[in-house]
Amino acid sequence: MSDLEIAPAHSAFLELEEERAGMQEGYGFLDEKRLILASEILVELGRYGREMGGFRRAHAKVSGALRSAAARHGSDGLELFPRIDASLGVIGVLLEELEREEAIRVRQARTGP
Repeated sequence: MSDLEIAPAHSAFLELEEERAGMQEGYGFLDEKRLILASEILVELGRYGREMGGFRRAHAKVSGALRSAAARHGSDGLELFPRIDASLGVIGVLLEELEREEAIRVRQARTGP
């Protein structure tokens, strides 16, 4: 007997009703998940919009500063130096400690031992 040829008995009707109820429950579950996902997407889109707005403001500020610097100093007068973050270390030693030790050495060299 194929799937399309179900005997018209009450037990077959009950099985089909149970299958239908399970499918409706699954559909309801998937619909809830879809709504949760849609709301999360909207939250992320809002966050993206705020971050992009901040980026655009910062980009406009930096672009203006670069134009002003280029107009003031010319393109030959502008150079790029890497920013040193004092919280980073060199071979496990914090740069702040290195700077402090260098300052002590400079003071000792000026005043003597």
